[in-house]
Amino acid sequence: MFCFFLGVDDFSSKIQGYENMILYCPICHNISAIPLHEKKFFTICFIPLIPYSLGKVIRCTICSWFQDTNDAELYRISQLPNLRPA
Repeated sequence: MFCFFLGVDDFSSKIQGYENMILYCPICHNISAIPLHEKKFFTICFIPLIPYSLGKVIRCTICSWFQDTNDAELYRISQLPNLRPA
C-alpha cells in the first residue's frame, strides 16, 4: 500500500529593496502589512511540484489580508512621507 502526502506550501519571501517596509492594514488597523514575493506550490511528499500562485502582494502578518501589487506601486508607496507620529 502506498501513502502519498498531498498538500500546499508557501515559499513567500520579502521583496528585495523593500525588506524594511511595514504598512498599515485596512482590515485589522495595525501597522503589520509587508510586501512579499508570493510563491505557493502544490506538493507531494513535501516536494513542491506545481506553482499555483506567483506574484507580488502586500500581506498583513496578523489577519492575512492581502492585495496584489507591482514594482511601480511599491516604489510609489516607498516615496510617501512617513506619516506616523513621532
